[in-house]
Amino acid sequence: MSFIAAVEAFARKESGVLPSRNLHSETTIEDDLSITGDDAVEFMETFFAEFGVDSSGFDFGRYFHNEGFNPLQLFWMPLRRYRDRQRKVPITLGMLAKSVELKRWDAARIESAGPRETATPRA
Repeated sequence: MSFIAAVEAFARKESGVLPSRNLHSETTIEDDLSITGDDAVEFMETFFAEFGVDSSGFDFGRYFHNEGFNPLQLFWMPLRRYRDRQRKVPITLGMLAKSVELKRWDAARIESAGPRETATPRA
């Protein structure tokens, strides 16, 4: 089984996505599979353990938004610097497959393999 096929099977199992839904290398964890916050922490921890990927280079805040909402964010939202800090690098199944291949989370190499913008969900 290829790295991407194994990662797609894992994502399907962990997210509860229906078998009829098409998953592919550009499927994003947060936007397409709606995995964020505490669920994303659990998803990534399970992923690293199941595939034996060294997670020491993984920065959760770089890739995922928090699950909760802070009312003070309303005050800061108009400020451009704040909005820029809120942009996250979307993790795709292809990026997860690359980390399985490398056996470690190497952000530079993995992110160069993934899209720079969020992929459009495919049904």
